[in-house]
Amino acid sequence: MRIGKRAIVTLLAATLTLGAAASYGTPAVADEDPALAALTQVVPDIIEEAKAEPPTEIPDGNVQRVFSAVTDHTLRVDVSDIEVGIGLPEATGAGNRPLPGLVTYSATRSDVAFAHQRTGQIGRVLTVIKGASAPTEYRFPITAPEGSTLEVEEDDQTVIIYNNDIYLAEID
Repeated sequence: MRIGKRAIVTLLAATLTLGAAASYGTPAVADEDPALAALTQVVPDIIEEAKAEPPTEIPDGNVQRVFSAVTDHTLRVDVSDIEVGIGLPEATGAGNRPLPGLVTYSATRSDVAFAHQRTGQIGRVLTVIKGASAPTEYRFPITAPEGSTLEVEEDDQTVIIYNNDIYLAEID
């Protein structure tokens, strides 16, 4: 059971087809960033959302860090002064921020790329798959404070993160 409307952050792990590796550098257009090009083709609505600078203050007075490429490849959000994160263990490099709400990363394999996308209340981890030779399973480390629990909802396989019975986030 979800606890009220305390839903502040949804971390969405999505797997997408197409893509390639990104490189660190200055803001790029889709032609210069293969991950951005693949995302533009597959999920143009996410790319449109990523064109806006994500706010640092989100509902209920909670805050999120200024969005940028992170060297440990973990998207972090503070919910009621509690940090929750989702990582990209196979991402490499410092990342490329081709749009204000999007950071792309190359991967240890050339047939995969990753991205973090952030809006006001949603953080997404995107897996860009180049072809049939790419892995079929991906694992994303979740960070949450000690004492947090992860519960899988049977009906839709959503993972809910709680800390001391307080709803923190969910992963679709």
